[in-house]
Amino acid sequence: MHCLYPFIHERIKAKGCENSLNLYPNLELLSVPSYVVDEKKSMPINAKAWNSSELNYKRMDEYLGIKMTTKEIKDIKEGLEVFKEDIKNKNISIVSGTSYFLNYSNNYKNKKYIRNYPNNVFERPVNHWLSIYGIENNNLLVYDPIPNDYIGEISKEDFILFWEGDRKISELSSFPGVERL
Repeated sequence: MHCLYPFIHERIKAKGCENSLNLYPNLELLSVPSYVVDEKKSMPINAKAWNSSELNYKRMDEYLGIKMTTKEIKDIKEGLEVFKEDIKNKNISIVSGTSYFLNYSNNYKNKKYIRNYPNNVFERPVNHWLSIYGIENNNLLVYDPIPNDYIGEISKEDFILFWEGDRKISELSSFPGVERL
């Protein structure tokens, strides 16, 4: 399941609406039945079920009528102000980074993360997503539903390392595609 679905689910619930999280994958054909292809006897399939834009489908937020915006933030000070404003206005701040610096993750400073990189279903560098729902003292309160099922705090220092992403990990900095994260 795509890691953004739980955040959208929470946003819809917060608006007082009923919601069926299990139906979201249908919006992007993620629930297409799985099958095995014998590559020696079959033609390759060029469209990826995970990439609905290749199939000319609407984005999930368009189907659900949710306004999603992207903000470019230049530094942590500005970021904290944006997060505080979003929290005050009951908006969800979803941020991306690396699970390598999340102290509750199995990837936390785990050399296996580096050795097996990129260790994901996309077989390319991708960011991990989490939501910020509060800021207390030097900690950020986060919701990280997939795969960690974590609700709690992380230190501002760990958050900064998370937010800088895999491109700031010296062993990964030259990996193809990591510079885009």
